[in-house]
Amino acid sequence: NGSTKRKRREFVDEYLAYSRRVKVFNRGMGGTVQALDLDSIEKAMASLKLDKKICNAESRVGRLLPDFYDKLE
Repeated sequence: NGSTKRKRREFVDEYLAYSRRVKVFNRGMGGTVQALDLDSIEKAMASLKLDKKICNAESRVGRLLPDFYDKLE
């Protein structure tokens, strides 16, 4: 039966994707912890402005992201 075969294939594909995510999650970052100064990040993020004149949400975010990354560096 073709539908059963298709369902089985979909299930296996979903399971493999889930399994990969679990492996990556469990691998972590090798035990390294990167300390961040959250107060300075919060101050930098407060100065970000979203241009509300642009109607398209993708364009708004696209223009906001470069400023966001500049402030994180």
